[in-house]
Amino acid sequence: MLLVLAGCGPLGASGDDAMCVHRAVTADLHVDHDDPRAVWATNAAGITTSVRLPDGYGVTEDDHVVDADGRAIATSGDTIVSGCADLLQDALLITEADIRRKPSN
Repeated sequence: MLLVLAGCGPLGASGDDAMCVHRAVTADLHVDHDDPRAVWATNAAGITTSVRLPDGYGVTEDDHVVDADGRAIATSGDTIVSGCADLLQDALLITEADIRRKPSN
């Protein structure tokens, strides 16, 4: 049996992130600073997936995902369109490139 693992660009260059496989997904992002999960995703079938953020990314008290520069890049309701499936932690590693922002009203 041959198992092929693909890194996820610069994030896959070190540590456990090298053990992930980039894939397309369609799921709604959920962000809640007060929830122990902080960030997770739910697909159309209602299946919940754990979400990991790269080093330096975080969640603010007003429930935004921020990048390493502190710039808000996502919030609940945005769509995750891809990510790196972390086989060791059973989670989806995402960056700003994996998120499609919902239009603001």
